[in-house]
Amino acid sequence: MPPPTSTDPSPPVFKIDLSLPPEDRYTEVATAFAPELRGLASLFDELVLELGDRVPLSLIRGIARLLLRRLHSSEQTRELRGIDRVVGVGMWLLVAFNTLLDLLMGCTSGGARVRDEHGERMVHFRTLDWDMQALREVVVVLQFVRCADGPVVARSVTYAGFVGVLTGVRPDLSLSLNFRSTHANSNSVRSNLRYHGHQLAVLLGLRPSIATRLREILIATHETRPPTLEDLEINFPAMKTTACYIVASSGERTTVFEKDHVSAVQISSSTFVVATNHDAEHDDGGGDALLYRMPGMKEVIEESTERKACMTRRWERAVRGKEGGAVKAEKLLGYMERYPIASNMTHFAAVMDPARGEFMWIKCWLDPKVD
Repeated sequence: MPPPTSTDPSPPVFKIDLSLPPEDRYTEVATAFAPELRGLASLFDELVLELGDRVPLSLIRGIARLLLRRLHSSEQTRELRGIDRVVGVGMWLLVAFNTLLDLLMGCTSGGARVRDEHGERMVHFRTLDWDMQALREVVVVLQFVRCADGPVVARSVTYAGFVGVLTGVRPDLSLSLNFRSTHANSNSVRSNLRYHGHQLAVLLGLRPSIATRLREILIATHETRPPTLEDLEINFPAMKTTACYIVASSGERTTVFEKDHVSAVQISSSTFVVATNHDAEHDDGGGDALLYRMPGMKEVIEESTERKACMTRRWERAVRGKEGGAVKAEKLLGYMERYPIASNMTHFAAVMDPARGEFMWIKCWLDPKVD
């Protein structure tokens, strides 16, 4: 299946049959993108250098080869083995890709009430921005089924070779993950040790990554009732995860979770809510002053607040003087393609419709967007 082109910016669609042995589920995806996935080693090097160059790259690669053997989920580990069987890059690289991918992602996610021929409801908008240019070529849509000719039970837009969920939807629930640069009590040595110990446990496959958690929520087993948004609001905050922002929508209401290790601040709305890559307390320049002194974080927060403020202004202008607080769906789609919501860093933008359990719209940028 061909990748998107400049004339057709839609990502290719693949069916993932959950009735197959895990090793066989991603064979078609891995075969289609084998040349690109064989370039993961250079992406790993690039990511490590993004995080800092104080430790020799060769040493980090050697340690990774020794220690990165599996994900916490046995099922997803077997899926990676099937991908490696086709691509042959080594499990350590696939494990690194699946546990480190959520680092440094710039994102705009949220919920907005729209109206179209299907009626009025909330949809879930999302852009994913990252400086890893090679990943633009491996954006895919996955449709999960429980048997070869069965109905689609969930959908995600993601990268070939990644088996967790960054952006996904099923009937009555959509999910997206945004990078968060800080965690609670980051000035405390004890808190930092506990938090970074959790991060290490994720890398070693001793605890699930946040992307694995989201997949388990999106695609429940036959024996488990699929969690609702209300279930997440009760149970998700206490789950042990890395710090992040999770946006979840039911089609009637959307909630932003400012997720910390074992807690979360929740912001919910039935009309409009948006999250980028900073806590709500930073909207007006407040929050933890120490965060601004961390290398590069001042620019990250300033750019993040600009995106959030711009999306909010556009929404407020659109609904001013109107009853119900809804806009035409095509107006929201227009917002998603305009700077600064979409920029030269944007890999893809999507709008999910949890009420219908599908993507309303997806667009990829194979080349950096010219603003």
